[in-house]
Amino acid sequence: MQNATLRSLTFLCSLSLASFIGCGGDDDGDGGDDGNTTVEFSRAALTTSNPEGRSMDRLIRAGARLDTTEATFTQVGALSSIQSIGLDASGDGYVTFDRFDGTGGIGVYPDLGGASQDASLGGFARVIAGSDTKLTGPKGLFVSDDLGLVLVADFGAMDIKAYALDAEGNAAPRYTIAIGDNRSVWDVHYDATADILWAAGTDGVALAYDDFSASFGAAGPSRMITPTGLGNAKISVNLHGITYDSTLDLLIASDVGDASDATDGQLFVIAAASTADGQTQVTAQVSGSASGLGNPVDIYLQGANLFVAEKSNDTVLRFDDVVSLVGALMTAPDATLSVTKAESVVVAAVGGIGGGAILTTSNPDGSDDDTIVQASFNLDASAATFAQLGPVTSIESVALSSSGDGFLTFDSGAQGGVLFISDLDDADDDGTVADGDRMIRGAATTLVAPKGLDWSDSLVIVADFGAKAITTFDASAEGNVVPKGRTTDLGGDRSVWDVHHDAASDTLFATGTDGTLLVYDSFSSNFGANGPDRMITPAGSVNLHGVAYDADADIVFLTDVGDAAVATDGQIFVIKNARTADGDVTADATVSGSASMLGNPVDCAYDGLRLYVAEKSNDLLLRFDGIATFTGASMTRAPNATTTVVKAESVALVR
Repeated sequence: MQNATLRSLTFLCSLSLASFIGCGGDDDGDGGDDGNTTVEFSRAALTTSNPEGRSMDRLIRAGARLDTTEATFTQVGALSSIQSIGLDASGDGYVTFDRFDGTGGIGVYPDLGGASQDASLGGFARVIAGSDTKLTGPKGLFVSDDLGLVLVADFGAMDIKAYALDAEGNAAPRYTIAIGDNRSVWDVHYDATADILWAAGTDGVALAYDDFSASFGAAGPSRMITPTGLGNAKISVNLHGITYDSTLDLLIASDVGDASDATDGQLFVIAAASTADGQTQVTAQVSGSASGLGNPVDIYLQGANLFVAEKSNDTVLRFDDVVSLVGALMTAPDATLSVTKAESVVVAAVGGIGGGAILTTSNPDGSDDDTIVQASFNLDASAATFAQLGPVTSIESVALSSSGDGFLTFDSGAQGGVLFISDLDDADDDGTVADGDRMIRGAATTLVAPKGLDWSDSLVIVADFGAKAITTFDASAEGNVVPKGRTTDLGGDRSVWDVHHDAASDTLFATGTDGTLLVYDSFSSNFGANGPDRMITPAGSVNLHGVAYDADADIVFLTDVGDAAVATDGQIFVIKNARTADGDVTADATVSGSASMLGNPVDCAYDGLRLYVAEKSNDLLLRFDGIATFTGASMTRAPNATTTVVKAESVALVR
C-alpha cells in the first residue's frame, strides 16, 4: 500500500547514536519538527478515504507534518449515474451513463436480459466513453441489430449519435444526426419495418427520419410532429419517451411537462404516424391524477400494453391495450410497481421470468444507489436487483512510482482492478480522479478484491485479499491483461492484505491476515511461485495489514488491526534484522493501547524516520516520529501528529 523502498531518502541516524542526536523526532509531542532530525519531511502524504458508499471515497493530500490538508481528489470512478437501458437481440444490456466530468458513456453488460438473480454487476464488460465519442449527456437509446448500431439521444449535445454495436473505448460515432431548431432530444426509437427513426424533442415535438438506413439523418428530420388536442392547440410540453407500432402505424410518446411537477405527465397516441407532419391531433391523451403520471421519462410497448418509467412518483406503470385508447382520458394504470426514481424501462424477451421480464433503471440522487431492477410483466414483484454499477465501487490502496505516477486498487462488484493516474505526486489542487489514465481490469487479470499494492522496478505488485493471491503486472499494463506473475502459494490457507518490495535485495514482504509476515526472496525470478522463503510471526499478532521496510536499517514495520470491529486493539510491530528473522519472533517494539489511537491501522508508510499510519476505525492519519528507536513489548506511545481522514484506508508518501 505504500511506495516502494526508500529510493530518494537515506536513513542517516544510526540506531546506536539515536538518543544522542535526537532521532526520536518531535520529543515534545507538539507534532512539529524540533530541528534535530536529519531526514527531511516528505513533500506530502497521500491517503485514501473509504467510507460507506462510492460517492464519498476520497484521495487526500496532506502536508507531511499532518498540519494541513493540501488537496482533496473526489469522484473516483467516472460514473455518476445511470440513465437508460436497451437490449440487443441476444439479451446483452446497453446502459447510458453520466460521468462526473460532464461527459457521458455507454456500458455493456453481457446477457443482462437473461439474468434472474440479485447480482453485483460491477464494471461493464466494455465501455464506449472518451473525448472522441462526443457524448455529453446521453439519455434514451435504441439498440438496432438490423442496423448494427446503438442509437443514442444525447440530450447534452443536442443531437443523436450512432455507434457500432461492437464499439469500445474512445470510439467516434459512426453518424451524428442533427435535430435542428435549437432543441434537444431525450429518447429515440428505430422501426426497421418502416425504416423510420423517431426522436422525442424536449420542446414537445416528435421528430421523424424517414428512409433512415439510406441517409442516417444527414439532412435532419423529414417530419416534425407537434401533438395537438381539440381546436388544434398544442398540448405537448416536454416529450421524453417514444415508441412506434408499425403494424398499426401508431406513435406513442410520453410528456413530463414541468419536471418539478409530479402530477402533470401525459401520454399521447398518434394514428397514421408514418405520414403525420406538423400540428397533429392525437388519437388519445392520458393524463390526470388517476393516471399516476408526473414525470413519465421512458416508455416501452410490449404488444398492446405500455410500460412507463414514472420517475417523480417512484413507480413503473402498465397501461393495458393502450393502442385501443381514444379521447382525452384519466385512465388509471392496470398495474404498478414501486421503483425508486424509475428512469428507463425495457422488456427482456429472453431469459428472465417465464421467458421474459421488464428491466428498469433506478436513478436516485447520488451514484451509490443506482440499480437495475428486473420484474415480471404483471409488475407484482421485483425478481432481481442488479447493483454496484460501473467500473469503480470503492477505492482501496494507493502507491506511487519513482516518477510520481499513482496506482490505486479498487473494488468493482465481484471483480477488482488497478487504476493508473499520471503525475499524481504533483497534483496539489482539489480535483477529480474519475477513471484515471488507464485501468488494469477484467477476467484475465484474475483480480477479485485487491488491497495493498507496491510499485517496484516497473512492476505493480498487488495483494489480492479476495483471491488469496499475490499478482504482478507490468507497470505499463492496461485493460484485461494476463498477469506477468501470480502466486497463490502463501505458505498455508491464509490471505494477504499488503505487500512491500525491496528492489535492492529483490525481497517481497506480504502481510498475512492470520498475523504472519511472508517473505519471498528473489521475488522477480518467479514471482513467488515456490511459496514464501520465510514466515515471521510476531508475538501477539492477530491480523497483519500494513507493511513498510527500511532496507538501510533492515527494519520492518507492521500494523495489526486485531479485531476489525474493535477500535482500540490495533498494534504496530517494529522488527529489526528483518533479513534473517524467521518463525516466531518477539518484536523489538510493540506500540498499542489507548494513547496510541490504534484501532484498525490498515496501512503504513515510512520516510526514514517517521511512520505514517492510516487508522481507519478512528478516522485518522497518524505520525510516529523516531519509531526505529522504540523498544518495549507494550509501548503506549501517543502519535506525534494526527489529522482527520474519514475511514483512512491507505497512505503513500510524496517524495
